[in-house]
Amino acid sequence: MTNSQRISLLDLLRVATLYALAILLGAAVFIALLFMPTIAGIGILFYRGVTSLFATGTILLASFMLAARYCPASWRLRPTDMVGAVFSAVSILFAGFIVGPVTVDRSMSMFMLSQIEASDTGVSSEQLQHAFRDIYVGQWDQIGRRLEEQRISGNVEPTPRGWRLTAQGRDVMTTARLTSKLFGGDPRFVGRTK
Repeated sequence: MTNSQRISLLDLLRVATLYALAILLGAAVFIALLFMPTIAGIGILFYRGVTSLFATGTILLASFMLAARYCPASWRLRPTDMVGAVFSAVSILFAGFIVGPVTVDRSMSMFMLSQIEASDTGVSSEQLQHAFRDIYVGQWDQIGRRLEEQRISGNVEPTPRGWRLTAQGRDVMTTARLTSKLFGGDPRFVGRTK
């Protein structure tokens, strides 16, 4: 093995270690930040996560820049490696956050599965429909919750005649229709009902 090959292997090991460390440390920081009182007070889980991830990326990058000063010469961290590791870690954590906690928090499928799990004798489709209507929509006021989230997000506004989309909300719907069409989603969720 030549000297240049050894350097390449060392560089690969150094960068792989940096990326793995960024993901592991990032996950720990992200989870800790989610439960900090200032961030935990954000009422919408998605925004809580985005705020925590932004702070996580900032903390990771600052930590790596500080650590770079004390690394041995053979393990010197290049700025491009640090930025790449932080962006990769934050991207992976964001994907996991959306697929995991945000989906569970908003999923009708999870509600249905929890109802089936709670029954020893089985649940009919009709019973699930009633549970969805009476508990999920009725008792838990999921329509009210989502309207408030959309109001806070700036997508809807109350009027004397009811809720209406803002200009931002119309842009969101245009983007949603394009996204649904591009990825083959069910057009009923983004179509107009009138």
